[in-house]
Amino acid sequence: KTVGDGSLPPIVDSGTGGLTMPQELFNGVVQEANNIASKQCKSQCQNIDIELYHNPRNSFPKSCSVCINTVMPDFVANFGSNKKIVVSGSTLLCETTPCSGEYYPSWSPGALTF
Repeated sequence: KTVGDGSLPPIVDSGTGGLTMPQELFNGVVQEANNIASKQCKSQCQNIDIELYHNPRNSFPKSCSVCINTVMPDFVANFGSNKKIVVSGSTLLCETTPCSGEYYPSWSPGALTF
């Protein structure tokens, strides 16, 4: 059996620092997260700009992070012939350590292209 034919459970990579993607794709993610923050999570995310928070010195408020993670769509990379990688939208912002209440983006910009 091979991964991707539907007979095996999804693979979970929980040992890395997050999802890195080309800057152009990341810009779209930031735009979507800002749309969610300003519309669906407006009361929890007042005056939050996701791009400005992509800095280790800034953390997101817990209520804003939980709300965004709840409604953020999954990131899907299609590689043709029913081959794709799906990253749950609920992983966009992660708590730095359990019970810290500090959330940082776990998705980040990388090279301009793959």
